[in-house]
Amino acid sequence: MRVSIRRGLLVALVAAAMVCMVVTYLRYDDAMGGIRSIPRYSRSWFEDSDSELSRHIHVSNYKYGDYDRLAAKFDLQQFKQLPRQERCVAFFRDLLETNPDWELRAFDKNVDVFDRRILDKQRFFREVIRDLRDDNDERKKLDAPGTKHENATVEGKFQQAIKKTLETEQKMADSIAISRIYQKCFVEEWVPASTETELYDEMTKKVLPFLTNTLPAFTFNNSTITNGFPVADDFASFHEYNGSNLVEFIKTKSNGKGIVLSASSKHGRDVVKLIHLLRALDNTLPIQIIHRDDFSKRNRDYVEFAATADKNQLLKPRGAYNWQKVWPEIDLLANATAYGIKYTPQNVTFVNIRPAIRREFRTKFPGFSNKLLALFFTSFKEVLLVDADAIPLVRPNHFFFSQEYRETGTYFFKDRTLRDTNDYIETNFFAKLFPSANEKTLEDIFGVPQATYVSLANTYMAGYRHYQEAGIVAIDKVAHLSGVLMMFPLSLWKEPVGTAVWGEKEMYWLGLSMAGDENYRFNYYPAASVGQLTTAKQYSYYPDADSNEVCSTHPGHIDKYGHILWMNSGFSFCKKHSQSRDKAHFPLSEMDPMEVLGPLYAAPLVVTHAIIPPTEPDLRGIHNSYDKSTQEKQMDAWKSQKEIDDVDRHKQPFIKDRNPSKGWMKNPICSGYYYCAYDKITTFDKTTDSGVLVTMDNALVEYYRYLGKAWLSGTTRIRK
Repeated sequence: MRVSIRRGLLVALVAAAMVCMVVTYLRYDDAMGGIRSIPRYSRSWFEDSDSELSRHIHVSNYKYGDYDRLAAKFDLQQFKQLPRQERCVAFFRDLLETNPDWELRAFDKNVDVFDRRILDKQRFFREVIRDLRDDNDERKKLDAPGTKHENATVEGKFQQAIKKTLETEQKMADSIAISRIYQKCFVEEWVPASTETELYDEMTKKVLPFLTNTLPAFTFNNSTITNGFPVADDFASFHEYNGSNLVEFIKTKSNGKGIVLSASSKHGRDVVKLIHLLRALDNTLPIQIIHRDDFSKRNRDYVEFAATADKNQLLKPRGAYNWQKVWPEIDLLANATAYGIKYTPQNVTFVNIRPAIRREFRTKFPGFSNKLLALFFTSFKEVLLVDADAIPLVRPNHFFFSQEYRETGTYFFKDRTLRDTNDYIETNFFAKLFPSANEKTLEDIFGVPQATYVSLANTYMAGYRHYQEAGIVAIDKVAHLSGVLMMFPLSLWKEPVGTAVWGEKEMYWLGLSMAGDENYRFNYYPAASVGQLTTAKQYSYYPDADSNEVCSTHPGHIDKYGHILWMNSGFSFCKKHSQSRDKAHFPLSEMDPMEVLGPLYAAPLVVTHAIIPPTEPDLRGIHNSYDKSTQEKQMDAWKSQKEIDDVDRHKQPFIKDRNPSKGWMKNPICSGYYYCAYDKITTFDKTTDSGVLVTMDNALVEYYRYLGKAWLSGTTRIRK
C-alpha cells in the first residue's frame, strides 16, 4: 500500500514537473511571437502577435535613445545633484559636440516609415499579399489566403515595417525629450537669459529650424512695422527687435490681449461676416488677421470697411441686398438702439508672417496649422484664437474673464462626444511624447514631473478620436509658451500625427502636456447640438422615443451656468449650400421646398434649444492598456443594435418603438455635417443615460436672431 502511494506521488511529481516544463516552453514560445498550439496565420495567431508587440512597444518601456552613452560619460547620480543650470549647460554642450547636425526634423513619411498596421498583422498580411498579386489573379479578387512563399515574403516585410516604425517613433520621442529640456532650461529660465546666450541662441535654431529670425510685418491704417511688436492700443509705439533670440523677444515683448484670426483670401467672406458680428457684440478687443501674404488687397479693403464704417452705412446701405429680405421684422439699425448696441468700430491689424518662415518650410505648415503660427507670431500676450466661421455669442472679453482662464491662463472647449475611435498605437505614441515616469529618460535626469491623469486619462487617450474643439481657443501665450512651441513638431509630422488628429484641434492640449504643462482647463460640458427642438414627431428620426432631439450642423459650447458661449460653422443652416441634394433626405423630403426649405437655407439658424448628449464610456484606461478586451467588448455591443446612421436611409428613414442607443447621429444633410443629438439614450443593459437639455427664453431667442441677421449682413461688397 505504501509502495503504491509512493509510486503515485512520484508519478504526480514527474507529471507536475513536465507540466511546468511545458508551460515554461509555451511562455518562451509565446514571447518569441507564437504559440505552437495555435495554427499559423489563423486569427488567433495574428491576435497573439498583436498582443505581444503591443506589450513590447508600450510607453512604460520607453528609454531615451542616448541614455547609455550619457550614463557612461557622466556619473548620473552625481550629475543629478548638480544645480539645474549646470546640468542644462553640460547636456546641450554634449549634444552639440556629439551630434552637431541634430535639429528638429519634419520627417519624410516616405523615408521615416510609421506603419500603424504593425499592430494589426492580419490586415498587414491581407493588404500586402493583395499587392503582391497580379490584377488578373483570381486569388486577388477572392482575397484568398497566402501561399507558403507569399507568407514568407510578407513576414519579412512585416518585420522590416516593425523595425522602421519603432526607429521613427524613437527618433520622434527623443526629439520631443530634447525640446522639452530646451524649454525647461531656456524658455522657463532654469538658465537665466542673461547667461549662456550663445548656447540659448544655438539651441533655439535647432529646436525651431523653420524660423528666419525675422519678425512679421504688422500693417494698421496704411502704416507698417517690420522690426518690432506694436504696443497694444498704441500702434505708433512699438518694441523694437534687434535680431537677437526670437523666442526671447516674443516671451518678453508680447503685450496686451486681443483676437487673432488666421486667414487667406478664401476666408474673406467669413471674416467680413465675423467682423459684422463682433461689431454687433460691441467687441473692444483689438484684432490681428495673420496671413502668409495670401490675403488680397481687395479682401483687406472689405474687412477695413466692415470694421470702420459708420453703422448707418453698415446697416442701411444704398441698394438692395438679399440679407435685407430675411426676417424683415428685424430692423438692424432700430433694434440696435433697443438693445443698446453701439456697433463699436473694430481695430484691425493685418500681419504678414511670410518673411518669418524659411522658404523650405513654407509648404510644411498647410491649412489649419497656420493657426499655430498665428498664435506664435501675434504680438498679443493673451490670445483669443478665433476661426473665421466661429460664432461668439458673448462679448469676446468674456472668455478672459471666465474662472477657467483666470485660474490657468487657458480656456479650451470639448468637441462632440462622437463614437469615432482612435487606435492604441496612436495614443501610445502620444503618451511617449509626454514627460515620462520611466527610468533612463531625460525627465529622470533633470527631475521633470511626469504626466498625470490630466494628460493620460482624457477622452482622446481613453480611445476616442475627438476631444478638443478649437474654433475658439483662449490662452496666455507667454505663460504657456513652452506648450505653444511643442505644437510645431506635431504640425510638421504628417505621420503619424496627421492621420491621428483632425486638423490642428488636438494640438493645443497635446502641446501643453508634451511640455509638462498640465495647467490648462476645459469647459465643463462637451459640445452640444444647438438649434431647434424637433417637436413634430413626423419629422423625428426616433418618433416614439422619450428623448428630445436637436439636429444641426452647429456644435455649440455651454458653460457650467447654462449659457451658450459660442458655436461653430457659421450662422447659416448649412455652411455649404446643399438644398438641391438635401431635399431628397428625410425629414426635409417631407417638407414643402418653397415654403419651408427656401427660407430655412436663406435665413440664419434659429437657436431655441441645445442638447448635450450623455458621454460615452472609456475604451482604454489611464495606463493606456494594450489589453483590447474591454474596447472590443464595448465596440461589439455597439454593433449589436443598428441606429439611424447605420441603416439605408431610403428604406428606413426613421426608427420606431425605442430610444436611440447613442447620443450623436450623423446624417447626410448639409454634406454630411448635420448631426442629431439626444438627451436620453437606452444602453444595452437597458439602463438609461441622460444628458442635458437647455431651453432659451424668448428674449434670448430674439437676441440670437438679431445677431444672426447682423452676421448675415456681412458682404464682400463695399457699400459707400
